[in-house]
Amino acid sequence: MQEIYRFIDDAIETRCQTFTDIADEIWDHPETRFEEFWSAERLASALEAEGFALTREAGGIPNAFIASFGSGKPVVALLGEFDALAGLSQTAHCATPHQTHPARTATAVVIICWERRRWRAR
Repeated sequence: MQEIYRFIDDAIETRCQTFTDIADEIWDHPETRFEEFWSAERLASALEAEGFALTREAGGIPNAFIASFGSGKPVVALLGEFDALAGLSQTAHCATPHQTHPARTATAVVIICWERRRWRAR
């Protein structure tokens, strides 16, 4: 079992900069609820580049997609949901809200590698 954990850890770590870049790009293109077309396409394209099969317009939602890789078991599912929150301000790379610019909106994006590094630093 340790081998699979090591494999997952290495897979995340080797792509950490890519994950961070994608999260930063999404942050720089805030889209409010149901309008996340740019960010959905950015994520879908990144997953396709890694070899995932994409099903677009999942559930009849134009900006929703399902990305699949491999077959058999175990089956692992992740749900990503994020959007800009109109009227809120938040500084990038900071866990607490800061009023920086009244027009700036916040995008909630979880960066797996950032969270892992923060957890390791404790």
